[in-house]
Amino acid sequence: MALEGHWKGDDCTEGAIIQDVEVLSCKEETLEAGTFMVYSIKYKGKITNSRGYYSADTVDVHLYAPKAKTFIKLTQQQKDYFYVEELLNILINTR
Repeated sequence: MALEGHWKGDDCTEGAIIQDVEVLSCKEETLEAGTFMVYSIKYKGKITNSRGYYSADTVDVHLYAPKAKTFIKLTQQQKDYFYVEELLNILINTR
């Protein structure tokens, strides 16, 4: 499946991102916040802006936990930029 999005920044710069999406797995993952059944979802594509000074191939991997109703880990890669975000704590309302 392919996704396409467009955005506009505060400085009037506009951009686009086009990504192919693939579900890699559904398995249990353990992080500091706990153990969850997660879908590992890979987004791979390209991001550009209207000023022409930025264009990069992107690879994002989200670990989405339906029980938490959010992603519990995210890794992003663009050129030499690498970012990891991980859930450290969560309170789930089971009512």
